[in-house]
Amino acid sequence: MNETDAYTFIDTKESWATIYGMLRHLGVAAFDPDYEDYAQEAWLIFYQWLQEPAAAELAPEALRGIAYTRMYRRTLNQLRRNHRHRDMREDDEALAQTPMTANEEFELAWFTRLAFDKLTDRQRVILHWLVDHGDTQTAVADKLGVSRRTVSREIKIVRQQLLRDRIIERPLEA
Repeated sequence: MNETDAYTFIDTKESWATIYGMLRHLGVAAFDPDYEDYAQEAWLIFYQWLQEPAAAELAPEALRGIAYTRMYRRTLNQLRRNHRHRDMREDDEALAQTPMTANEEFELAWFTRLAFDKLTDRQRVILHWLVDHGDTQTAVADKLGVSRRTVSREIKIVRQQLLRDRIIERPLEA
């Protein structure tokens, strides 16, 4: 099917009903913030299917049936991926809001005084806000204009340096 015919085929009530019916079947509601993104992605999947040579020989209902299956599978995978990422972000945020333990504060403060010259400027600033001011990783990230993951990564690097340089014997306890 050529591009114009494919677009015309998708831009019918039946084809749009196929797209929105698939989203409804997956439980994606119209008030979902990503609803239109999912609909757009489904539209593109439908369009790509109509461009394949095998689509030229099928009846309209068969075209919509195969498109439905393809859209369903791809959207389901996308929903699962987004759900996993959302769960990870929520776990990261909960962890980031947890203040450092007294053990962590002491050992990081000790390290900054012993090996201050080995730290990068960013690590020094991060440790200053974490240790001297008792800020959370999220608060430090906001102050520095970086992501919370960047702050977490810098802390991890400092901890690895602590172990490698044998300034501490074991990883810091949570």
